[in-house]
Amino acid sequence: MFPIARAVAFALLALSFFSVAQASVAGRRAATNAERLARGLAPARPRRLYMGSRTNAARAAPSSVPGTTHVGILALYATGSSPTSGATPVEWMGYGGPVAFSQIAGTFQYTEPSPAGSVVELECTTQSGLRLGGIMPAAHETLQLSASSGNSVKLTSVGAHTDAGASRGAFNLGQYQVGYAETTIFSVDDTGRVTVAWGNPDGSTFSAPYLVLYAASLYVTGNIAGFVTAMGTSISSITVDMYFIESAASVVVY
Repeated sequence: MFPIARAVAFALLALSFFSVAQASVAGRRAATNAERLARGLAPARPRRLYMGSRTNAARAAPSSVPGTTHVGILALYATGSSPTSGATPVEWMGYGGPVAFSQIAGTFQYTEPSPAGSVVELECTTQSGLRLGGIMPAAHETLQLSASSGNSVKLTSVGAHTDAGASRGAFNLGQYQVGYAETTIFSVDDTGRVTVAWGNPDGSTFSAPYLVLYAASLYVTGNIAGFVTAMGTSISSITVDMYFIESAASVVVY
């Protein structure tokens, strides 16, 4: 009997030690890292280790990297103000023309050119085949812009396409306006400011200094006084600067 009783007692003693050890381990695991550090212990090992993958890796790239695709909206600020000045945009650019609210602004994208500062197309992201372009009045295939002329082109979304340096428009039979348009005419600098370089029929490129909000449309011209005279009405106009406001992470095209 004695050996049996001794074996039972030994088993009970071992079980009690095991229970105490388990409770101690559980207590240590339950302790926060702050409590562990206060007791001079190392932080606990994470219960679940994060396993990174290629799809989780960040793919953002500096804006100057050729091939980077930028996605955003276009904001129109009173001339001389900008996003960094704390000013509120006067209007936003929709697909058909200026709109009053950013929520209904069009979304555009462009690919970072090489060399930097070269002209690009601003493509509509939610309307396939459309891009922002300068469309000529009436049925003109060519239009000369200059600092001494009141000639102007309207900015709207078009289905036409022209390459950089084009001196003749491509015919657009679009949902917003019919006519001849040039599309690879926009430059975006490192502040996001968008400017227009128009291809003239004489082969020259004119960097149009003025964007004008007039009669619910946005125009490009080289001469404000000449523009007002050419329009021939008393409707007020305001000059603006256009900025590309990035609204999504840029993705490098490999």
